[in-house]
Amino acid sequence: MSTAAAIALGLLVAGMWAILCRVNQMQRSVTRGIVFWQHAALGLGLICGLVLPAEWARVALAAGVLLFLLSSSARWKDGAPAGTEKERAQ
Repeated sequence: MSTAAAIALGLLVAGMWAILCRVNQMQRSVTRGIVFWQHAALGLGLICGLVLPAEWARVALAAGVLLFLLSSSARWKDGAPAGTEKERAQ
């Protein structure tokens, strides 16, 4: 295994771990359904990135990120949503 392949593998596994940790903290009655779908799309892209041949892995990763971003576009339509901006000093 090349150095680049080993680094990519480590990054993909770390990304999956981060998604699993996030989903573990989500609560079905509190967290909006779209947030679960966003993380599922991103996770599926990462899983496909692990198992598919290199050229298709890139497609899967790009698709996962694009779906994640598109599914949150309504929140960002009118500017940055609550909780994403720095607090301003008064």
